[in-house]
Amino acid sequence: MAKRRSLLILLIGMLSLCALGVQAQEVVELTPNEFAEKVYDFRAGGPWKYLGEKPAIVDFYTPWCIHCKTLKPRLKRLAKEYPEQIIIYTINGEDAPNLARRLGIQAYPSLLFIPMREIPTLSVGALPMKDLREGVENILLKKESK
Repeated sequence: MAKRRSLLILLIGMLSLCALGVQAQEVVELTPNEFAEKVYDFRAGGPWKYLGEKPAIVDFYTPWCIHCKTLKPRLKRLAKEYPEQIIIYTINGEDAPNLARRLGIQAYPSLLFIPMREIPTLSVGALPMKDLREGVENILLKKESK
């Protein structure tokens, strides 16, 4: 009886974690082709036109960059804080030199804050959580700062 009860508790716990995982958004890794399909078709060379369905942050990083590694858990936390409101993408700049050049990426990490119908804002460096949240609130969600 105690064994069944333990299994039942374990099963309920696992199901709860699965349910939380479905609700919590993750950071999505993109290839240059996926970026062209989901964010902006940089190959066409036309004016900026965001292709997404909700505001986004795109993190341009390199695997060797210590500041990029510092930023990654912050972006994961941010994705969980705003799961229904924004999407966070990452793209390895070494795998996307043409894209990085087209967007003016010159240092890593670089964050592109993309509102729905406006030109993106570029930020360079491993921003602290406070600045990331302010970027989401002020640039992406257009809430007035307090």
